[in-house]
Amino acid sequence: MTRIFLAQVDAEEMEQLCLRLFDGWCERRSVIPLAYLMHAWPILTTSRLAGIRLQSALQDLQQFHSSSLTQDDHRIIEQVLAINADALKRRPEGILP
Repeated sequence: MTRIFLAQVDAEEMEQLCLRLFDGWCERRSVIPLAYLMHAWPILTTSRLAGIRLQSALQDLQQFHSSSLTQDDHRIIEQVLAINADALKRRPEGILP
């Protein structure tokens, strides 16, 4: 029971962090970061692949377009990646409840 609750909390926290990124990038009209985020978010499925896709998109964004991100963007992305990595370790079959 606790494990399912934690996974749900993780999913909600990742959703809120991605929403903050989305809002900030829309406000700044940062098209490249938005394109990367929209490739993998919102997460519409509970499959493990959805978590991996989000992780990959955000890592690629940081690697190839780091200069288009603010320090706060990098911090939020690192939070999302950490939560996602923990969720993938705890729930090998998927990241969401």
